[in-house]
Amino acid sequence: MADLDALLDALDTIYAHRGTSAVVVSVDGRDGLYAEFWADRGSEGLTADIVGNEDLPPEAQLSPEQEEALRARGWDDATTMWRREWPSTPTRADRQRVAYETLRVIGEVYGASGAVRVEEVILPEDAPAGPKASIVVAIAAALLALAGALAALMSGG
Repeated sequence: MADLDALLDALDTIYAHRGTSAVVVSVDGRDGLYAEFWADRGSEGLTADIVGNEDLPPEAQLSPEQEEALRARGWDDATTMWRREWPSTPTRADRQRVAYETLRVIGEVYGASGAVRVEEVILPEDAPAGPKASIVVAIAAALLALAGALAALMSGG
């Protein structure tokens, strides 16, 4: 249903850069169905929100039974979104549990079977930037040159 590695990498990133950081995922073939994961500054956990009836098209509205299933799984509808908090997610295994439980709800309660895609990763403005593309290209070129030189030495050339 999802590229779990991409979602886990995104959750690891927002966890490392807590603040106004979030991951937004959508579901193929289900207009309006999305989830947001976020990590607050000073928090050791993650929060997930899944769209609620207020923002779903009429044909995708949740039934009372589906809403009860969400509540039974620990989701709260105090806002227009369904929310669940995991207060402590210090390891990748903890974040994998968050991803798995959220994706399971999207499939089992919302009835979605399309691929779940990471649409956006939002980081705080003060988050350190990753390496510049030119540096990455230069390193890759140097490694390829080194590999070529080693191959030539190994072949006796």
